Amino acid sequence: MDALVTEPNSITAEIPVKPQRRRHSLAFKQQVIAEVLQGHDSVSVIARRHDINANLLFKWKRLYLTGGTDLQTKLLPVQVTETPRDPVPDPIHPGRIEIVLGDNQWITVHGEVSRDALQTALEVLTR
Repeated sequence: MDALVTEPNSITAEIPVKPQRRRHSLAFKQQVIAEVLQGHDSVSVIARRHDINANLLFKWKRLYLTGGTDLQTKLLPVQVTETPRDPVPDPIHPGRIEIVLGDNQWITVHGEVSRDALQTALEVLTR
């Protein structure tokens, strides 16, 4: 009869491997959304046909219908204007950034701002 022999203090573990996130081209997203908008099949059927998650397809559809037609990147329009410089720099407010959000809303940042803080603020505002 065969016996199962294990080494003392031996540990075996399986480490789950996180799959790479797939990237879909803009043309692919537009093609799939066009199928959804035709209404011949349900979103779930179309998602299975293209091997994507139905929730992702609902998100793409929502983005498309709310004006996010690019479905690829979120870019903010930037307008650079030249402002007259004071002959003497202001030691209290050495720099200034003004971000216009539209609808008479804007953010003005005075002084030095770290790259990370500005990046975090922009990510929150573009959600």
